[in-house]
Amino acid sequence: MTGDNLDLTRCPDPVCGDLAEVAHRWTLGSTTGGLRMAHTICLRRHVFVLPESWLPELPTPEFPWPDLAH
Repeated sequence: MTGDNLDLTRCPDPVCGDLAEVAHRWTLGSTTGGLRMAHTICLRRHVFVLPESWLPELPTPEFPWPDLAH
């Protein structure tokens, strides 16, 4: 998490799919280059450590989000 923004995804558990926070991202070193990793925690407390490329994408909202900046 950086600043005031939550880093959100979906739970990687295919049975769950609830919202999950990416609590931490880092690069795991290897002989073939770094591998970007992510630590996720979902609303049901499922915890995963996995490559960033395996993170599920959040679906596009069905409605426009309000502009709270005004």
